Amino acid sequence: METGNVVVCEESSGFRLYSVFGLTVALGGGSVILLGAVAAHDSASFPLTVIGGGWVLAGWLGWQRRGRSATRIVLDDGIVTFLGAKVRREIPARELAAFRWQRLDPSHVGSSVFTTLEGDTIRCSPRMTGLLSLLVEPKAQNPGLATPM
Repeated sequence: METGNVVVCEESSGFRLYSVFGLTVALGGGSVILLGAVAAHDSASFPLTVIGGGWVLAGWLGWQRRGRSATRIVLDDGIVTFLGAKVRREIPARELAAFRWQRLDPSHVGSSVFTTLEGDTIRCSPRMTGLLSLLVEPKAQNPGLATPM
């Protein structure tokens, strides 16, 4: 979405629903399996504990990663602002070195990554509305910006 001199890029609502639902199912389902292991308390308890613990760990790590990813990017007068639950970072557009999706992810469900000239990485939601507009503007200000397009 472009408003005047400001370009705004936000995570799509469908992907937000998809990721929140999936992470909730992983965390909740793993918890139910762990409760089943406690209730069974016999020879089936150990495999249930391992499987349930794996699902709980996967859900928890997914929520942590989601919290550290930017879900909104704003480009205003040459300054790119990355916003998320635990992320607020402002950098000049000319400091961006590259944009890429994760390797081996043709469906783009893993994080997309911006890399700065200093080598820092900023993880973003992979499905964002207005991403093309956001990539065209910094490319005009920084012709050296590497993009997969």
